[in-house]
Amino acid sequence: MGKHRAVRAGGNDCVRLGGGVLLGALASGALAIGALSSAGLANASCASAGGFNSGSGTGGSTCTTTDRGDLAIGIGPNTTATASGGFNTAIATGNGATATATGVRNRAIATGTDASATAIGDRNSATAVGVQAQADALGGHNNTAIAIGNPGSVNTGPATAASRPTYTRALAGTAQRVASDIAAVPSNNNTAIAIGDGSAASATNGNNNTATVLGTNSTARANSGDFNRARVVGSDSSATATGGRQTATAVGRNVHKTAGAQESAQK
Repeated sequence: MGKHRAVRAGGNDCVRLGGGVLLGALASGALAIGALSSAGLANASCASAGGFNSGSGTGGSTCTTTDRGDLAIGIGPNTTATASGGFNTAIATGNGATATATGVRNRAIATGTDASATAIGDRNSATAVGVQAQADALGGHNNTAIAIGNPGSVNTGPATAASRPTYTRALAGTAQRVASDIAAVPSNNNTAIAIGDGSAASATNGNNNTATVLGTNSTARANSGDFNRARVVGSDSSATATGGRQTATAVGRNVHKTAGAQESAQK
């Protein structure tokens, strides 16, 4: 997406910015869901429904379902779409895209080169749009993860960290991807939305947490408790809310806010 510009927002400008970007996100999601149209199905590299699998599709793509109501569609080379458990939908479009929906009534949509979307649990939804974008909605029910963007600027963190572009990612529900942990510690009604190159949002390890990012190379975390809210509008910024019923909001460039259990340690 080229060079980044700082986001300046305040008052009504902030509202207009958030609304405009969110509309763009919804439009991107609509394009992904368009794969379900008759034209999309006709051009699918592979497709599977209700446990009837056609095996590997064209271009190295694989679509798999196991139960009634499951639907898996792959469009593009090397795509993988898996829907397992009943009434799950997995759609992967783009070279190397992967979509996995496991449990009951989950939805995973991955659109873009090497994009990844995983929804595990009950009525969870994960949408990833962009090169290497990653969205995970794990454990419990009614968790939503949306990641829209391409890799951001090069990571310049600790020397032990690899210097590489950071991909856009969103995580809602349980922080651990291990199957036993997902089942043991369910988290419900969490929402994580990251919109912008190299940004990350996580709403985990609790219930009714919300983390949103509108901007590039920014991070929002709402976790370790219930009803936490972390919001970022801007670039190179962060907001962290932990402990329960905490709110942290960062607006502007290079702005960092914390609330809750980590507040005193990070001031």
